[in-house]
Amino acid sequence: MSRRILAVSYPLVSVYPKHAIPFSILSCYDSSQAWIYSNYIQLRCSKTFLAYHPSDAFDFFTLYPEFYENSFFCSERVTADSLTNWYPYAVNFFVDCINRGLYLYTHVDEFWIPGTAAYQRKHFPHAVLVYGYDHAAGTLHIGGFDQVKYSFREVAYDQFEAAIQGIVQHKHQPNSRHSDHHNFTYMLRTDGSSGYRLDLAWIADQLWDYLSSSNTSGRFRSIANQADDYYGLAVYDKLEQYYEQEIRETHEVDLRPLFLLWEHKKIMLRRLAFLEEHGSLSYGGFASPYTAVERKAGNLLNRFIKSRLVSGNSPDYAILGILKELTASMKAEEETILARVLEQINND
Repeated sequence: MSRRILAVSYPLVSVYPKHAIPFSILSCYDSSQAWIYSNYIQLRCSKTFLAYHPSDAFDFFTLYPEFYENSFFCSERVTADSLTNWYPYAVNFFVDCINRGLYLYTHVDEFWIPGTAAYQRKHFPHAVLVYGYDHAAGTLHIGGFDQVKYSFREVAYDQFEAAIQGIVQHKHQPNSRHSDHHNFTYMLRTDGSSGYRLDLAWIADQLWDYLSSSNTSGRFRSIANQADDYYGLAVYDKLEQYYEQEIRETHEVDLRPLFLLWEHKKIMLRRLAFLEEHGSLSYGGFASPYTAVERKAGNLLNRFIKSRLVSGNSPDYAILGILKELTASMKAEEETILARVLEQINND
């Protein structure tokens, strides 16, 4: 076989690779909607967000331990050392897996991947999806982040090979940014079916946690100890603190927390429309008013993008006022609407 491209679709959630990559596959299947809309409700914020600045300090609260709990995927994993020992030319491994209908969630050194922010600038381990190949063009088809956003594109075999070998080499360097999770390539198979049914009780539990800023991780103590983070509506206040510090200290402003906020409102809006369409909520009573919340989150993100383009790293104190005004409005409107949603689900 000289060419094979597995199905992908632009992901509904793309703020971080751990969401964007599985959603690139799940978004191809209408059958995944029940699982998607039963999850991705809660938000979390690391308590170290002001001092340490972890890359995913603000995130959805979801459990993704190697995809095992997602019933849509059958998954296997292999370490970078094993992969390169078994396949001296690693590209052959990816081609073989694609021919078996497997998607590859792997980690590469983006120093070797054109179009990324790290290309030829710094060694940077990052996750990508490999979903196709073309021998005639000498390229693999990948999903990953370019300099701005998640996108699908092609990368030459030799460049991808160097990026895989770079992961093996980079982890042994002093002061390496390599983490244990960079070590793995995951092989994912799905036929788009899982038998997962919409779980209104679980939706209600998460909505309660979100509205009360309760620690949802405590519901999963059989898997991991409770995480001491901020949750739910409390994340709005942490966003304000984060951006106030970033702007006053003239750090380069990270837009991902605002992108996360917008994606949370986007998927919540689609969830409400889905529940209305399927008779789980009164039609027209929730999605329509929630549109204003999603629009404000998008407006806030766009205002920050414009501010960064105009002022660069110079402090823009006016944007802080816009942030506080819009987040206060969003928080109040969202709390009112979702409290009504929770009340109807509990009373039905």
